[in-house]
Amino acid sequence: MQKFLLGMLAAVGIPVAAIAVLLLANSNLRHIAYRAALELPGEGYFFLIRRHVLSRDFAGANRWLEQHLDLVERFSAGRNTLLPGLARNAELAVERARGSADHLALLPFLRRFSSNQPDFFLARIWFARALQFAQPKEAFKQLDAAANMIPADNRPYRIAINLAAKLGLKSTAARWCERYRKAQFGGLDPYWYTTSVVGQGMRRMRLGIVGPDDKELGAVNAGIQLGGKRSYEFTYGNGMEVDKMQLQLGVLPGVSVKIDAIHIISRSVQRSFWPADFVLTSWSGFHLGDNRVLATSKDGETVFIYPAEGSFGTADKVVMDIEFERLAVASPRLCEK
Repeated sequence: MQKFLLGMLAAVGIPVAAIAVLLLANSNLRHIAYRAALELPGEGYFFLIRRHVLSRDFAGANRWLEQHLDLVERFSAGRNTLLPGLARNAELAVERARGSADHLALLPFLRRFSSNQPDFFLARIWFARALQFAQPKEAFKQLDAAANMIPADNRPYRIAINLAAKLGLKSTAARWCERYRKAQFGGLDPYWYTTSVVGQGMRRMRLGIVGPDDKELGAVNAGIQLGGKRSYEFTYGNGMEVDKMQLQLGVLPGVSVKIDAIHIISRSVQRSFWPADFVLTSWSGFHLGDNRVLATSKDGETVFIYPAEGSFGTADKVVMDIEFERLAVASPRLCEK
């Protein structure tokens, strides 16, 4: 019996000891093991919640989301490394909810989540979306807090304007429309990945000039302004032959971009290209005519610019005349003061 127990201990202990030695000796393995342990609860709850979302049983999804929130709260107070998994699972349910019954079924979790994470933008947005069916005035408070956190995001304005229209609050709708039209500071910085223009908002863009051998030089301009045509300058250290350009925009969905002119400068010599001299395509945007592109992706937009004939020539500086405009999120009549 003693030999049997010793054998069992050896069978379990030796692999455990080997794993412990590997983890102690390799910091990368320790980090991977630590991250995997933190991600496992979120993955497990994902499949439990998904089953109820597929059958549109949002009350069932709410129960598992509250259990997941219990785990996050027990792990540590405030924001912690379990929060991203909870946010992803909450998004799975909330973004599939449609009618009042769906949202009200999720309200107990969303109330707790917003209270637990008052500085988390999505928690405020989701809570307000559910509150519009139960406590409309409280919903406006949540939306105001969310818009103060990330002014450029369109979601709080959409919910607020829709709710104001529903309640017949014309002045409130007009006020939120005007606030949306002017808002351009603040943006998104995704947790799960990095965008090409880090931090999606309303300020940054990058122009890459690409030569015949596909070599690319890039320059950043962080001065985007909404409304009216402005000139934006991109400076490169060394001149190169330009076959095409890639304008990477760190803007949020709903922004239209109109390129009125491109000025190529090399050794103080300027060549100008007008809309008839170049053509545009884009990564995911929609083209509205008159060289205007509508950005639709929350990860920004890339506009590809090709000369109508030949090449753009040699450039060590490019100046673009561009007009940025936010498209409305409601009919003009609703937004009238």
